[in-house]
Amino acid sequence: FTNISEEDLNYRDQIQDIPLLLSDLPSTKTYSETGTGIGYSYLNIRGFDQRRISVLINGVPQNDPED
Repeated sequence: FTNISEEDLNYRDQIQDIPLLLSDLPSTKTYSETGTGIGYSYLNIRGFDQRRISVLINGVPQNDPED
C-alpha cells in the first residue's frame, strides 16, 4: 500500500475528489465524467476498480461504492 503525506495533500489541495488525488500513484488510472475533477470520478489501480480498492484516512473508509 501507499501512504500519502499531509504535505502531499496540501500541495494538491485544489483537487476535489479522492480518486484524482491518487492519480500520481504508480499503476493508477483515474478519470472524471465531467472532466473538471468535480463530480463522479473513478479510480483503477493495477486493473482493480474502485469497488475493490480501500481508501482510508486515519483508518476511516473514504470510498463507498454508493457514494
